[in-house]
Amino acid sequence: MSGQAAVLFADVASSAQLHVQLGDSAAQSTVARVIELLAKAAREARGTVVRTLGDEIMCRFGSADDAVDAAIGMQRGVQAARVATGAGERAGVRIGLHWGEVAGAEAALGGPAVQVAARIASAARRDQVLTSEATVAALGPARRERTRAHERLALRGIGGEVQLHLVEWEDTVTVRAARLRLKVAGRERVIGEADVPLTLGRAPECGFVVPSSYASRLHARLLVRRGRFVLLDESTNGTYLLPDGEASGQELFVRREERALPDAGVLSLGQSCAEEDAVLIRFETAA
Repeated sequence: MSGQAAVLFADVASSAQLHVQLGDSAAQSTVARVIELLAKAAREARGTVVRTLGDEIMCRFGSADDAVDAAIGMQRGVQAARVATGAGERAGVRIGLHWGEVAGAEAALGGPAVQVAARIASAARRDQVLTSEATVAALGPARRERTRAHERLALRGIGGEVQLHLVEWEDTVTVRAARLRLKVAGRERVIGEADVPLTLGRAPECGFVVPSSYASRLHARLLVRRGRFVLLDESTNGTYLLPDGEASGQELFVRREERALPDAGVLSLGQSCAEEDAVLIRFETAA
């Protein structure tokens, strides 16, 4: 059977890191709980769970609006579960969806929409919902207002490219961000919204140069999302984040994804904050 439908893929971002942080048993339990939340949100939005495989779920919807509602419900559900369980930011989800032509029965669903949706999902970062221009065109006015143009994505293995759009799923008012104080190697800089995006790295052209051989030339960026400073890692070796100072808290590893910064902490580009030769970037919100 063929026709138009919305296809959604969602997976647990950086699930391999959960095994390192929590151990295999606890990580598997966490992933299973997240998949249950995703399936519940899909069904509540009149969707069908086509299949689950490990840390990924695939769903089908009869309308683009239903698919966007499901994606929003998924992100909010996972966020609420993190708060309720005290799991911090260990489990996050990335979602991609596309409205287009599908073919086949549910268990063997295929067609262009499936291929494109899978490719979009692979381009999403933690806590993101990405969709296509075709999906946005199929949305009603209320859901369309939640989208904004993002970037273009080459459809490798499929052919052509697609204009991506971000779906804003957080229901928070826009708040003016506080300023952020950065300190490294005896230098200090205070940045505000007017200074972002701010690049971090060892190249002289970076907005904030970090004198570390472990840092990529253009390693990461600082952004502002709804009044909060966010780290976007774009490096090969990743960025290490230690909340609340270098002597306390649990070190987090961020690689090719976004992570909201806490009020204070330490960053290290390309190596653990605990290494003796680590070049530490101390940060804290400033009045």
